[in-house]
Amino acid sequence: MQSRFTDKVAFITGGGSGIGAATAQRLAKESAALDGAQFDRSESSGHALTVTWQANDNLTIKSISAYREINYEDGNDYDGFDLLGFHTIRRVDHEQTSQELQFIGSHNQLNYVGGLFYFNEDSDADNPYILGFGTVNNYYGVESESVAAYANLDYQLSDKLTVAGGIRWTSEEKSFYIEHPDDFSFAFFFPLPYTTANDTWTNTSAMASLSYELADDINSYVKVSQGWKAGGFNGEAATAAIAATAAIAVNPYDEEKVLAYEWGLKSRWFDQRLQANVAVFYNDITDMQMSEFLGAYSDIQNAGAAKVKGLELELVAVVSDGLTVNFSYSMLDSKYDEFITYDVYTGVANDVTDSAEFPYNPDNKWSLGVNYSTELSFASLTASADYSYVDDHFVFHNQPAEEYTRVESYNVLNARVSLTEIAGSNFSVSLWGKNITDEEYRINGIPMGDATGAFIGGINYYGDPATYGLEVGYQF
Repeated sequence: MQSRFTDKVAFITGGGSGIGAATAQRLAKESAALDGAQFDRSESSGHALTVTWQANDNLTIKSISAYREINYEDGNDYDGFDLLGFHTIRRVDHEQTSQELQFIGSHNQLNYVGGLFYFNEDSDADNPYILGFGTVNNYYGVESESVAAYANLDYQLSDKLTVAGGIRWTSEEKSFYIEHPDDFSFAFFFPLPYTTANDTWTNTSAMASLSYELADDINSYVKVSQGWKAGGFNGEAATAAIAATAAIAVNPYDEEKVLAYEWGLKSRWFDQRLQANVAVFYNDITDMQMSEFLGAYSDIQNAGAAKVKGLELELVAVVSDGLTVNFSYSMLDSKYDEFITYDVYTGVANDVTDSAEFPYNPDNKWSLGVNYSTELSFASLTASADYSYVDDHFVFHNQPAEEYTRVESYNVLNARVSLTEIAGSNFSVSLWGKNITDEEYRINGIPMGDATGAFIGGINYYGDPATYGLEVGYQF
């Protein structure tokens, strides 16, 4: 069966070993031959409670409690042809609970925020692989528990100069389990008994900044801050069709750290009709957590060291009554100083410092938008249009085939026209269009390989084609 996907996915098989070599088939974009169900379903619920107590004129105590539950299920036919080859189903049950206690206050020129934070997250996955010769079951899950304490202070040294500082201590523990009960060793799927692992990461990070008011509507600042992300375990990576599965699963990847420098300017001009903000930043990253394609699966490894610098610009102009134009631009320049990967199939270390790419880091990205609103005799009219551009970039740091991991540059144009309060009522009507020029653009790609690590094909995900709609609403 040939199926056309108007918004999501194209399957292409390449010439390697295994399935790709057997079919020697290259399918057209947006086309696939399927024999398995493609679906994506989720149910979520959440509750939050915020309690605020004004202890005195200078102190407010706030409690924020939250609970969220997500049940997710998807199914994919990855082989790209109408024979039972390679299907997957993934069922995930996810719960998270958080509690935060904040102390917010001020005294003369001093403002402060202090707090305590607790977070618990529990995820369990049932991820069977349905193959032509049988089903390979895969179960894994992780529980994360995090506690933190933080404080932020800012002190006004003068009418124009403010100094600020902050510190945060965090401890995060993760408990992981995985099990492959089935034995398909002839197909490179080896059994793995119920295996557990546990680790804890602790960090203290700080921030300092200075801000100076150059004029009534012009403020400049400089900031130095530390960032941190806990390590973890490769649950999905452990679906690998190799005996090294256990080692990959239970050996965690490291925590990631960043030292960030930023200078910025926030300003308003021409009687506040033009808002102009600019920021320049430089990030020094150690042990950057990166997802890597490894043939039959992917895992997360740590890049040794990396530098990312860039610029962000934002302009908002009130051209006339009811007419606003906005523009944003970002530039990125990223470089690895050291990146050593380890091939789990051979145990060989590879220096990819000069060849690795930064995932989802386009060099340039910008958008231009126009908004207009006016009052008509029978309704309120609003009209908007936005045009955006994204440079080409990669979705994996390693490129088994650019056809699947490189996203070419693309442009997207959207527009919307709405009438509200029609004839003084609560009715509204809107006409909208997305990707009006019908740009064909890839947003993601998943390379695939066999159990030896060889690339054999992949899946490309595309943005929605030109789409139009009419909405009618009533506000109660």
